Amino acid sequence: FARLKSSRDEFAGLLESVTSGGKVGDVEVPPTGESVKPTLDKVAQVWQKSDKNVGLVLAQQKNLIALGAAVKAINDNNPVLLDLAEQVSALKLQSQAGAREISAAGQLVMLTQRMAKNATALLASDVIDPEVTFLRGKDSNTFRDIVFGFTKGSDALRVSAARDPETQEKLKELDGAYQEYRKAVNSILGNMQPLVNAKAAGRNVVADSESLLKSADELAIAYEGELGQTWLNYIIMALAAAGAIVIGLLMAMESSILPVPSE
Repeated sequence: FARLKSSRDEFAGLLESVTSGGKVGDVEVPPTGESVKPTLDKVAQVWQKSDKNVGLVLAQQKNLIALGAAVKAINDNNPVLLDLAEQVSALKLQSQAGAREISAAGQLVMLTQRMAKNATALLASDVIDPEVTFLRGKDSNTFRDIVFGFTKGSDALRVSAARDPETQEKLKELDGAYQEYRKAVNSILGNMQPLVNAKAAGRNVVADSESLLKSADELAIAYEGELGQTWLNYIIMALAAAGAIVIGLLMAMESSILPVPSE
């Protein structure tokens, strides 16, 4: 995020200097002349959109980092959750429980895997679909209801409370591990709209980067024809700053938040 902010400020400063005149490094540059101004205006127009979107990403720094931390907590907790769910399922089979209870225990195992997979997909995607995220919350609630049903009994699920001490102990461990998981899920769901906006803004910056680089390249050609090598040095710096914006954004959205684990 610091890199992203630095790149944004650098590009804005360069654009201001070339528009109104000013110092760029050790070079004093004059205001842009009328013949080049239309090309400069095009750069400014594209930059205005990118600048706004970068601002939206930076404003959500706290929530984006929290998203990475929540997904990491889910992934870190998943092996324990999966192991306990599989043990509960095995105990139900050993005790020759009814078909409904065995099916519900199998659903616990499936939900453990699907919830972790969906959480990682949420981080990896550059778009957050609110409907898909709602389904993640639904999976979490279903998991909770099944664990509660096995522990206390549930008329809605038509399952009885476990009576043997070993299954009761495993369900207690599973519920404890689930509480940590649920906390991470609620953290994501509670900040959904800001995350949707920030991801969309980041996607827009990347989408607009080609136009920004193209317009800056056209500006370089215009300056080279009118003012020669001194201005060309400036434009090289401007192009580098434009590229740094995209690199900084990718660093912020991927590396600084959380590297996505490979499958």
